[in-house]
Parts: sequence; C-alpha cells; structure tokens
Amino acid sequence: MKISTKAGDRSVTLTDLLLKAQHKESLDALRITTTNTTTTAGIIWICAAQFFVAQVIVQSRWTTSFSWATNYISDLGNTKCGFYPAVTDSYVCSPWHTLMNLSFVRISVKMGSQSGIIVGGVSL
Repeated sequence: MKISTKAGDRSVTLTDLLLKAQHKESLDALRITTTNTTTTAGIIWICAAQFFVAQVIVQSRWTTSFSWATNYISDLGNTKCGFYPAVTDSYVCSPWHTLMNLSFVRISVKMGSQSGIIVGGVSL
C-alpha cells in the first residue's frame, strides 16, 4: 500500500511508516532506560558514602590511636589483635572489624555494579 504525500509528491509505504514508528518507540525506550540507569548509578554512588562513615566509626572504637600516616586502611578490618606487620612496633586491634569488613564488601559490590552500568553490560 502506498500513501501519497502532498509535499513533494513522494510515495511512502506503510512499512516505512511502521518502521519509523517502531524507531521512535525504541528511542523513547532508550531515553527511559538511560534515565533509570543514570539515576541508579547516582544512588549507588551516594550509597558509597557508607564506606567513609564506617571508617570513622571503626577508627573511633580502636583500643589504640589510629593514624592515617602510620596505619593501613586494612588495619581497620584486622580480625586479630597484635603487631602488624610482625616486624614493626605497630600494635593493631580493631574490635569493630566486622563493620569495616562488611563495608569493604559493600563498597566492592557497589563499585562493580557501577562499572557494569557505565560499561553498559548490566541493564536495570
């Protein structure tokens, strides 16, 4: 079936019109997906703040003073008290290590899911 248009007397088939409509729907769906993906990525990024909050909480519960200059971040998740590394005089004791280790896992999952969203391998 051909449809004649007044402007330029160009013939357009019904298939052409359907393809155009389908393309428009695809573009609309892409816009919605992009908006949802961007929103989701933003929410994940904001939730990453829990990592820094956990650091402050665990650091404040230490039995000795924690120093950003002399201690490692992994010291906050250390499950046993003692001298770490063994050849130093740095005593590490993190009573709230479970919170920090859970925070490490959460931040890893968040970073991984954000990477998937950015690369486009994960659709939400």
